[in-house]
Amino acid sequence: MPHTQCPTSGNLRSFTKNLVKKIQNSRNYAEPELRLFEASYLSRHD
Repeated sequence: MPHTQCPTSGNLRSFTKNLVKKIQNSRNYAEPELRLFEASYLSRHD
C-alpha cells in the first residue's frame, strides 16, 4: 500500500492491527507516548 494512500474503511481494522503490532514489537514500546498513542487510536477507531 502506497504511503500517500489512506487506508479504506474496509482495511482500517487490519491496518490498525498491523500498526499496533509494529508498535508492540518495537524496541521503544515501553515509552509512554507509544502506549498513549495506541490507547487513544484504538478508542477512536475501534
